[in-house]
Amino acid sequence: MPSLIRTVASPKILTLGKKRINSFVLPSLIRIFAGELLLIPIIRQTITNMTNKKKTRLFVLMLMTMSIQFVCAQRVQVVDNDGDPIAYASVMTHDAKYIGVTDLDGILADAKGHKTLTISHVAYQTKTVETASLEDGRVVLDDAGFGLDDIVVMPKPYVYVQTYYRMYYYSDIDGIVYYRVGLTDNTYDRENKTVSGSTTHTAKAYVGLLKTLLGMFGPIFDKQSQIAPTKFEDRLLRFGKDIGLKISDEVDGKRYVTDNKDTLGLITNEKELSQRHLAYNSHKLYRHYTEATGKEKQIAKQEKRDERQKNRQDNDFIIYHVDENGEYLPEDFMMKQVFTSYDKETDGKTEHVIICNQVFSTDRAYVTKEELKKIKKDNKLKLTYDNIQKFEKQNKIPALPEAVQKKLNEIWQKDKDKDDEPASQPTEAQK
Repeated sequence: MPSLIRTVASPKILTLGKKRINSFVLPSLIRIFAGELLLIPIIRQTITNMTNKKKTRLFVLMLMTMSIQFVCAQRVQVVDNDGDPIAYASVMTHDAKYIGVTDLDGILADAKGHKTLTISHVAYQTKTVETASLEDGRVVLDDAGFGLDDIVVMPKPYVYVQTYYRMYYYSDIDGIVYYRVGLTDNTYDRENKTVSGSTTHTAKAYVGLLKTLLGMFGPIFDKQSQIAPTKFEDRLLRFGKDIGLKISDEVDGKRYVTDNKDTLGLITNEKELSQRHLAYNSHKLYRHYTEATGKEKQIAKQEKRDERQKNRQDNDFIIYHVDENGEYLPEDFMMKQVFTSYDKETDGKTEHVIICNQVFSTDRAYVTKEELKKIKKDNKLKLTYDNIQKFEKQNKIPALPEAVQKKLNEIWQKDKDKDDEPASQPTEAQK
């Protein structure tokens, strides 16, 4: 793969004394490039007629030139079938070691020398590629094919929307540490423009204690699976009024979200898919908000957290279905992903952590109060492993990266015997 970053050799290396070159630089370079043995005969033939001093310098220069291919950054850009950049695509190794996430231009600055990459995004099909086969570092992802069934607007007081969410806490040392799945019955009151929701969920964990500890945050994930009664553009502008947040005019289907300091997000209209996508950096958004509003306690808390969680990123992605005029209603919610990643020190090792929550709309209808009760009853589902797999397949829920899914399967298998045990009988006090 051609290098996209220029590396300049220090001229001091070429002017060092012969003794220094032979005793330090040359042996080091030879050790690094021992795998390039096939090139040694060519190099020898090239320098046959030169003086010893010139031979040494030329040899070092040629080896340094070869090294550029290895030490330079491997730039990767992830795009869709139309060539538009895909923001916040996760890039991992084939065995699920985290490498990085693409920016708003779909670019990962450095693949860190990995030969095989697995690239995933909640709205696109996961793809595994060999970096050597990429043309200009470009990777094209196909749409995941997830969509909403058509619905006819009815003059009824409520809108029922069923959402399915899956949340996982992933460590590149331990794999899946915690996994939670839920089904939420959302009810949108069209007259009062309010949303209420109730969630049925199940959870698994690498060890039981984590299930208890992380389970305390469960209501937050349940809440995130509820649809919003207002447009996300309006919510962003309202939250960001203290930091001068603006949404630019549309150019080539794109609008940028900016504040007084930086570009925070991107809104794109996918006309062929009748979709609107919003990608934004919620970590920057909240940081700028707390600084602008002088919330000293929140600032101190965030700074302390960022000291522990190095290279933290909080990236959110949302999709709505839009009509021919680019308009949408609360029930047109399609999917979203709330993605957090950071590095932390664990027993002297750097551990990378991913906390990801994905939400998908799986059913919707205009209903009366009586119809609402019936549809909630009909949509009840016991969240066993087999039922979850069938549900995801039936509703075309995009697959998780293969290596992540494999780790998840191990957790379910570990607890399978416990799940199959008969429920304990209630005590007299419970009766």
